[in-house]
Amino acid sequence: MTRYQQLMFLALTCFSPVLWAGGVVGTTGPIDVGAMQDYGLMDYAEPPSERDPFTTSDKMYQLSGQQGANRTGGQGFVPFLSGASLPRMRVRGFVHNNPGESMALLQIDGDDNIHLVQKGDEIGIQSRTGQPNAVLKIISVDQKKVEVQSGSLRQVIIVQ
Repeated sequence: MTRYQQLMFLALTCFSPVLWAGGVVGTTGPIDVGAMQDYGLMDYAEPPSERDPFTTSDKMYQLSGQQGANRTGGQGFVPFLSGASLPRMRVRGFVHNNPGESMALLQIDGDDNIHLVQKGDEIGIQSRTGQPNAVLKIISVDQKKVEVQSGSLRQVIIVQ
């Protein structure tokens, strides 16, 4: 070893606290859990939004040139002006639990499923009509008939 190498070795071994600690910096004793601060998840969570993030906003409809529907947020059922967009349907049965809880079994032509519907239900029919967001809204169900109205939902329909 040269004189320079000896001095460097001495300087590194004597004056380096990292080498003294064996590469560990800080305390090696037990951790005081009581002294640790606990950060709750609510400190970082965002406040709840007024609008459902999966529905279309009024601003989106204004930019696309469409008018918003009657409900707030630009959503809701908007009836079609003509009845030509109604698919053929058959009532397969009625279910009456109570006077206000009537339901019906409704089959739509071109669909193998039979839908159990009640007043206020909406059935998506966009695959049959070719119109985006086309739905059938059940207006009423009583012992003899089912009233249906075709229209559009002014919102994005997500099918999973």
